[in-house]
Amino acid sequence: MIHNRRQATWKGRLLLFIFAGVLLYLTYFCLHLLMRQTHPEVPLTEIYQVKSDLDYDLMHTLIEKRTQNSEVIYPIALVVGGSGFLGASMIDILLEEKLQVIAFDDQEIHPNRDWFVTKNGRLVPLVTHVLGKVERFEDFFLIPDVDVRYVVFAAGIPAYPNRGNVLSEDEYNAVHVEGARNLMKFLEERSMRPRRVLFYSSLDVYGPFAKSFLPVRSVHSKQPISNWARSLLNMERVVTQMASQDLPIAILRLATPYGPKQSVETGLVARMVDSALRNEDIELFVSPDFSRDFVYVTDVSEMSMMIMKGRYSHITEYNMGSGVQTTLRAVAEQVIRLTGSSSKIVHNSEILEIPYQQARLDEGDERVPLTNGLELYTDYVKAGRRA
Repeated sequence: MIHNRRQATWKGRLLLFIFAGVLLYLTYFCLHLLMRQTHPEVPLTEIYQVKSDLDYDLMHTLIEKRTQNSEVIYPIALVVGGSGFLGASMIDILLEEKLQVIAFDDQEIHPNRDWFVTKNGRLVPLVTHVLGKVERFEDFFLIPDVDVRYVVFAAGIPAYPNRGNVLSEDEYNAVHVEGARNLMKFLEERSMRPRRVLFYSSLDVYGPFAKSFLPVRSVHSKQPISNWARSLLNMERVVTQMASQDLPIAILRLATPYGPKQSVETGLVARMVDSALRNEDIELFVSPDFSRDFVYVTDVSEMSMMIMKGRYSHITEYNMGSGVQTTLRAVAEQVIRLTGSSSKIVHNSEILEIPYQQARLDEGDERVPLTNGLELYTDYVKAGRRA
C-alpha cells in the first residue's frame, strides 16, 4: 500500500515536471514570436523599408516598439534625401547622437555596420528607409506618423550631374523647390513640430564676389548666376515664406563639400581621386587656376548637429566654409601625390563656369584642413577598392 502510494507520488511529480517544462517552452516560443514581430531579423545589408501602404502600418508599429527593453531611448530624426552624399553622412552622426532615423529617398540606401544595434541577441536596424520621391507630395505620407525631433532636407540634384551636364532651372526646381514645399506642407498637415528643420543650400546663391567680402555674411546680396544656384535660392525663399512661427527653420549654405560617400559622377574631389587611382587624366570643367573653398563632410555633419541642438528661433541662416582658398590645380596635384598616380590635369573648356569665392562660418574653426581631408578621403577610397 505504502509502495503504491510512493509510486503515485513519483508519477505525479514527473507529470508536474513535464507540465512545467511544456509551459516554459510555450512561454519562450510566444516571447520569441513576439520579438520576431517587433524586431524581424534582417541581413546585415538590409534595413526596414516602406515601399507602399501595405508596409506603413507594420513600420509604424516597429518604429514605436524599437526601443522596447532598451536601456537607451532613441528619439527619431527624419532625413529627406538619406541616400545622398550629405544625407548619408548626416545619418551617421544622428546615430552617433543616439537617434534612430527615418530616411526618405527614391534611391537604394547602403547601410553601415553602425546602423544596427544588438537587442536580445539579434541585429536590429536603427534606420528605416521610406521609398518615395520628394516631387510627389503623396509619397511623404508613407512616412510613419511618429514624433520626430529633427528634420534634415538633404535632397537635391548636384550642380553638374553626370560629369558636367547642366540642367535647366525648372529641372533643378522640381527637386529643390517642390521637394522643400512638399516637406513643409507635409509637416503642417501632420501637425509635426520638430525642434529644428535644417535645409542644405550653397554659398553659390551669392554669385561670384571678390575676396574682400570674405567671410561673407548672410545679409550680403544674393546674385546667383547658375541654374543650380538660382534653384537653391528659390528653395530658400519658399521655405522662409511657408515657415510658421512655431517651426524653427535653419538654412545652412555650404562651400564645396567632399569626403566619403560622395558620388564619382557628381563630386569634384571624388572624380579627381577616382581618375588618379585609375591613372587617367584628371578632367576639370573649369580653369585649373580657379579657386574654391573645400569643407570636409564630417565637419558639415557636426556643424549641422550643433545647429539643430542649438537655441531655437524662427528662421536662422548659416554660411559654412573653411575660409581657405585653394585652386583646383593645387587640389589635383595633392591627389596625384597622395595616390602616387601618373595622371595629368586636363582642362575641358566646353563648359563655362564663373569662379566663385567661399566663406568661413561666422563662428567655429575648420576641423579637417584640406590636406588632412584629402588624405583621409583617399585612404577611404583605397580601402573600399581593396574590399
